[in-house]
Amino acid sequence: MTYPNYIKEYWDKIQSGEIVVCRKVRQQMEKLIDLLDNEPEPWTYDEELANAGIEFIEKHCKQVEGKWAGQEITLLLWQKAIHQAIFGFVNKYTGLRKHKEAVVVVGRKNGKTTWVAGEAGYMLVADGEGGPQIRNLATKLDQAKILFNAFEKMRLQSPDLKKILAKKNNCIEFGSNFGTFTPLASDSGSLDGLNVHMGIVDELHALKDRN
Repeated sequence: MTYPNYIKEYWDKIQSGEIVVCRKVRQQMEKLIDLLDNEPEPWTYDEELANAGIEFIEKHCKQVEGKWAGQEITLLLWQKAIHQAIFGFVNKYTGLRKHKEAVVVVGRKNGKTTWVAGEAGYMLVADGEGGPQIRNLATKLDQAKILFNAFEKMRLQSPDLKKILAKKNNCIEFGSNFGTFTPLASDSGSLDGLNVHMGIVDELHALKDRN
């Protein structure tokens, strides 16, 4: 099966001028295109892994706010390109990902919460990890709960997700792999001992404690 390459599609639109980006984004895109074209040892681009999460979100997750609530999610090109950049490049011998951290700077009302909530659901359910701990961190618990509650609404709208996931207090659990998704406030003392599979830091600029 041939999968679309959204990194290249995004780059083509940048080069044509259809999409305007800042210097840092252009530089990062140049690095990604070089990785795609040359695949330096030991890295390779796995199309199936790059697209699995996109397919999960667009198949199982629905919009939760405004006039689009209840409608299926169609990720934007830049969201798909970022997803492929994170999940597509892996070590050809171990299967481990090359990119383990991503900083995404997005203006308000650009679908960030909905998109990342879907990503969290994918990592909880379908990434192949045993006992995945998905944690959404913000300065205050109420802020952290915004994204958490967005995925909870996605769970309730999806017969498939509702069947396999359960909410217990401030935690969504996946019994089949012992995975958990929990919102947390940025009190470093409460974060000790975590073995996080996916950590989401919401409103990163507002954190005062780098720990």
